[in-house]
Amino acid sequence: MVRGVLWAPDGSCLLSASEDCALRLFELPADACGAPMASELETALQIEQGESVYDYCWYPLMRSAEPLSCCVLSSCRDHPIRMWDAYDGSLRASYSAYNHLDELTTAYSLAFNPSGCKIYCGYVMPAPRHSGLQCARLPHTSPTSCAPAADCAGSSAASVSST
Repeated sequence: MVRGVLWAPDGSCLLSASEDCALRLFELPADACGAPMASELETALQIEQGESVYDYCWYPLMRSAEPLSCCVLSSCRDHPIRMWDAYDGSLRASYSAYNHLDELTTAYSLAFNPSGCKIYCGYVMPAPRHSGLQCARLPHTSPTSCAPAADCAGSSAASVSST
């Protein structure tokens, strides 16, 4: 069962999350907006998450013509936040947050700011402890792309908590 679908910022594809713990990317035909679809969309990419997907989002400056900008974030149960390559499904970066007992805590909501240089994460109280990036203790891998916009160079991510 599909839990949600997001349009890519450039309108070229769709990203869905489903009950089988996977993200799926569907490329849209060039004439998708002008004519009725003759058949179902084929899955272009499937990214297994391992657990239930809590939230996911596109990098807001994503453009299919620029492969380095094609990435998505995901948050799932008992895992760090992950940044995935939307072309090949490879892991670009992983961000962990820890609670007051130094246990990995999961973000229930994710968002980039409009310029794509900050990641906002929603957690259940109490708010997680952070060092380095506010939304992450230390990246398991360094982000290789989805570079911050020039006006955000050197800024860090922020987190929000919900009650």
